[in-house]
Amino acid sequence: MGLISAKAGLAEVVKKCESNACGAVIVAADYRCEWWEIKSTVYGIDPNDASKKLTLGKLRTLYGPLSAQTYANIILVSDEPLYGPSVLDPNSGQTVAGPARNGISVGGISAICHKSGTDEKFPANIYTPIR
Repeated sequence: MGLISAKAGLAEVVKKCESNACGAVIVAADYRCEWWEIKSTVYGIDPNDASKKLTLGKLRTLYGPLSAQTYANIILVSDEPLYGPSVLDPNSGQTVAGPARNGISVGGISAICHKSGTDEKFPANIYTPIR
């Protein structure tokens, strides 16, 4: 919580993780990084075999420059929903969150420190679902 309260805008990012699959990574380097590229995979449980995981999508997270010998906490936010589609409650007529999609996780995280610039915009989370 201390980190969230110390960083403007971080609480907003973390709020997205209440409804979407997220991960996190801490990055650091001995030298200046002009930008960071973090690649990760979003997994889910195989509906045909609960002991296996399926790849639901690929996530590419971009983060801006970081001075030498400093670190950054980077939140990896995908567009993979943690809940099924909203449903209409027949008793109340209210729209309610769909059922939880248990077993969704972000893993296979790798971070790349780039020493040269880029035209890409930071920060960014680019999610590509695999269906």
